[in-house]
Amino acid sequence: MSILSNFNSKNKILIVISIILAIVTAITVTIATFAIKNKRTLETMDAQSIEEIKEVSVADVLESNIQFDYDTNPTEEAIELKIKDYDSSFNLYYCIQEIGQESEEEIEKNEEEIENKEYILYKGEPISIEANSVISFKYEKDGIYSQKAYKLEITNIINKGEIEEGATKEELEKGKVEEKEKVNSTQPYYIKINYTANCVTIYKKDDAGNYTVPVKAMVCSTGKATPTKGTYKTLNKYVWKQLNGGVWGQYSTRIVGHILFHSVPYASQSHDSLKYVAYDKLGTKASAGCIRLTTADAKWIYDNCGLGTMVEFYSDSNPGPLGKPSARKIANVVECRNWDPTDPAPGNPWRTWSGENSQPQTQPQPKQNTTPANNSNNIATQNTSTNVTNTNTANSNTTSTNTSNTNINTTNTNTNTSVNENTTNNTTNTNVVNQTGE
Repeated sequence: MSILSNFNSKNKILIVISIILAIVTAITVTIATFAIKNKRTLETMDAQSIEEIKEVSVADVLESNIQFDYDTNPTEEAIELKIKDYDSSFNLYYCIQEIGQESEEEIEKNEEEIENKEYILYKGEPISIEANSVISFKYEKDGIYSQKAYKLEITNIINKGEIEEGATKEELEKGKVEEKEKVNSTQPYYIKINYTANCVTIYKKDDAGNYTVPVKAMVCSTGKATPTKGTYKTLNKYVWKQLNGGVWGQYSTRIVGHILFHSVPYASQSHDSLKYVAYDKLGTKASAGCIRLTTADAKWIYDNCGLGTMVEFYSDSNPGPLGKPSARKIANVVECRNWDPTDPAPGNPWRTWSGENSQPQTQPQPKQNTTPANNSNNIATQNTSTNVTNTNTANSNTTSTNTSNTNINTTNTNTNTSVNENTTNNTTNTNVVNQTGE
């Protein structure tokens, strides 16, 4: 017999209600306790998130938290830009963009956002400004950069016109690196430029601390003014640098004097103005003295090799331990050839080019220059070179015909005759004029 059977119906109902109320109360208390704990957890998480946001918040560079010292008088000399004071709770980064002779419309077109990784860490030394430039500054901490860049314009450097490319004896001697500096260097990479092979090889340190481990090879173009020996340290960097001949190089890094790493030249500070003929010469001696690279390779050095990275020049028929890479030929790809195929800039047409619409460069049609005469010879020839000489002496005619692939030259000489006939049919091959630039 159950316990409830000992109670009457009224008591039974009360007991059941009591049990139900006890269960409901227990459930309510459990839910309330969980909610309180969860609320406290959320409040703690919110507080931590707020604290983290405070920690990663990086101030913008403003006139109120940075001070500069430089000469504002007109000068033909490079300006030493000194940072007198800045917020030392952050790292200070800068980026140099030279000001060219563009129109206002072109300047607006080229005012694109500079990627954070293109900025250079300021280490307390004066920044050398060699031409009118815009220098952008940002603060950084724990990998977080300022949202906006502070821009300082240098406009008092007088344009000296064409600067002869190369390095003076004084610059070469002054910039040389001592052997002991190679051992004590803290830079992650060491660069070797093989003048003879037109190849650049990047090295990193081995376990003993010597730069013997090859990590990357690059095809390049050197020139007459390129040093063939000596070791130097990189001095400055520029996103766009004006070069000899009025052209521009992307991701330029100064080595010594007016010798720099940079991309193949562009006609302007625009990604779609590449000197494509010069690009097809990569791997040969084609510059005046600078080290021309693909845009991607120039950017790799810009991004990964800090100022003070050692660069050694040497000459050897052996390109190096990683061999010599090659660059694609682009002059015949009319749709894309004004862009460097390796340029990471948005809108590069090489990314979507299928190769189906490429057209060969058109060859000019033969030019004809004919002088009518009594003894005219009509010659219709395509891609044939014919030399015809008619000599009439005492009414005798001799004809000699030679065939090659380029020029049609017809010469008729009449002796004892008053009639001369000259017929010239010249077919000229396409020759592209060598393009300027360092």
